[in-house]
Amino acid sequence: MYKIFTFLCCHNFFIVLCLVLTAIAWAIIPLKFTFPLFRWESWQLFVAVCALPSLIIAFALFFFPESPKFLLELGEYEYALSILQKIFHRNTGNRPETYPVKTLRESRRMSLGGESIRSSRSIKSVKVVFSVSKVGIPPCSDPRPFNATQRSKAQDT
Repeated sequence: MYKIFTFLCCHNFFIVLCLVLTAIAWAIIPLKFTFPLFRWESWQLFVAVCALPSLIIAFALFFFPESPKFLLELGEYEYALSILQKIFHRNTGNRPETYPVKTLRESRRMSLGGESIRSSRSIKSVKVVFSVSKVGIPPCSDPRPFNATQRSKAQDT
């Protein structure tokens, strides 16, 4: 129901930001300036200004808490509950102790190789590596089957 509306909002946001970026470029690039210690061209200042939001966000990421869902997948229920309590406190203004949920428990277990085990960072990283390798290998590999490649090399010699 909201898919089209969300898409249009994201698209319009992108268009507005492109216009803002153009306005910033129009204001900065024609400038003529020098610093006493080093020489900067105006396009270098424009690139630095464009990089500032990314640098601010990268710095701010160190202060964000982990996702409660991620912590639940790792089995760190107490820490996930404390983060949910902090979110509750920030959203409502009530004390964290008044959060209605008092405990979190594991609802299901992952199975790997037939045995039931709890999710962990190593298992998650292995899954990510396998999924990335499955996606990354086909564009880099030869589209012809191995035997066809060997036959074509044998015919060339």
